[in-house]
Amino acid sequence: FAILPVGRRVYVGGNFTQVRNAGTATVLVRRGLFAFDAITGLVDPAFVADFDGAVEALVAAPDGVHIFAGGDFGVLNGSPRRKLAKINGATAAPAPGFSVSVTSAVNDLAISGDRLVLAGAFSSVNGASRGGLAVVSAASGALDPGVDVSFTVPRRGPEPRVRSVALSPDGTRLVAVGNFTTVDGQDRPR
Repeated sequence: FAILPVGRRVYVGGNFTQVRNAGTATVLVRRGLFAFDAITGLVDPAFVADFDGAVEALVAAPDGVHIFAGGDFGVLNGSPRRKLAKINGATAAPAPGFSVSVTSAVNDLAISGDRLVLAGAFSSVNGASRGGLAVVSAASGALDPGVDVSFTVPRRGPEPRVRSVALSPDGTRLVAVGNFTTVDGQDRPR
């Protein structure tokens, strides 16, 4: 579902439980996320992230060390991580001091400076009501109270969802697409 190149390493997120290097029969257990070398094409044996569900979105953290993974999971490497995780890009270890709880899958991520934008079908982030879009601190996961845009009235299905987001280069504008028809009470189909 997601591909993130960072230097020579390429991260791949999805709904899978195993991978293998081309031309070999050895199966490597990789649940939801793996990394490979962009030059050699070989799966990184040191990067083992064990998610209990799909990884749907990836973005690099501003610190140059970590990556963010969003999706429909609740556990990473045996520790609770509800729908969003910040992990070390070399070891796949969860980043200490970062904590976010999201009620439903995170479908897309975007980052501008220390602000991480989450998009999905969720209704709550860190216990606060958020209808499909939220912004958290990339360092701590604290919710940004200044961003509270409600995406409502689904075009199809039981819940509205923000499927994808993009930020302007300066980070001041955001475009969101999904199955919603109303944004903050205004008519905004999809």
